[in-house]
Amino acid sequence: MFNTQNSLTLPTWKPSIKPNKKEQLQNDIIIWIKKENGGWIGPDAAETIGKPFIQDLTNTLWYIDGCNHNTFTQQYNLPKVFESFMGYNNPPDYKCAHSRFNSEELNEYSDCFLKYVTCP
Repeated sequence: MFNTQNSLTLPTWKPSIKPNKKEQLQNDIIIWIKKENGGWIGPDAAETIGKPFIQDLTNTLWYIDGCNHNTFTQQYNLPKVFESFMGYNNPPDYKCAHSRFNSEELNEYSDCFLKYVTCP
């Protein structure tokens, strides 16, 4: 019998009938994690650790993309693995200007990942 408690599991969300761009980004991150044979050990960890991790990663990439990731890469290095997740948040599509890049806000986004480093 297959033990789901020890298998790699991905968190689940209720699918949207017509996902917006941010939901598409989140879905593509989940697909990428699955393609890379990633996940969390057991459904409990997937929901309590995996789901918030994916939400934090989605929010961080959404922020970088909304500020124009080219502006970001002038000061910081975006890991190549995340480059394919750029282009979802394009403020001109919403008749808005790109937000100004704020290093303090970026630090807040990066700090949220520290809690995952200490997870068992």
